Amino acid sequence: MNATTDATATPWPSGPVNRDALQRLLEDRAVTDIMLAVPDLQGRLMGKIFNAAVFLERMTGGAEMCSYILATDIDMTPLDTFDFTGWDQGFGDFLVIPDLDQVRMLPHRPGTALVFGTPVHDDTSPVEVAPRQLLATQLDRLRHLGYEVKVGVEAEFVLYTGRPEGQAPAWAANLDYALQHPPKITDFLHHVAEALTRSSGTSPPRSPAGTA
Repeated sequence: MNATTDATATPWPSGPVNRDALQRLLEDRAVTDIMLAVPDLQGRLMGKIFNAAVFLERMTGGAEMCSYILATDIDMTPLDTFDFTGWDQGFGDFLVIPDLDQVRMLPHRPGTALVFGTPVHDDTSPVEVAPRQLLATQLDRLRHLGYEVKVGVEAEFVLYTGRPEGQAPAWAANLDYALQHPPKITDFLHHVAEALTRSSGTSPPRSPAGTA
């Protein structure tokens, strides 16, 4: 029976889940795709998408990816002069081990689980220049100094309407720091906030009157 119509099936979550919950979602076939991701030097998620059954059977021990994902510019052009990788070394592969304690359900992609991966050397030690490893190192140093780090997301964007060949700003006025928004803009911002909240794994706020 389809997991989306079976009342006894594991409900579809959003935000972070533990490995036991992921296992149940895989067994229920609620999750069909696994996105194994590594943040690159620009903060973008790079990696591979696996069929969930294949990932469960063969890839929990890791998957190979090209080291150039940690040595590209914003246009994905491979860069040289890195000690870790480069043209002189042929941009070889490294193993990416899935961190099954860092799994998130993607509210904008039902059926897909995002699993963060740790790039490792041949001796399975973490690749030091990988952004997540650099962050973990700095957080560990701060903990030893007695600091607890807390962060949040500040969304800044310009919204356009229309097609790529004829785009225009969604609103004419400069609303930077504005608190009095037209209803249509308030509705859009509410949906953005709801999507970010769901991604964090917490319950979204109730929609205010007049919003969808």
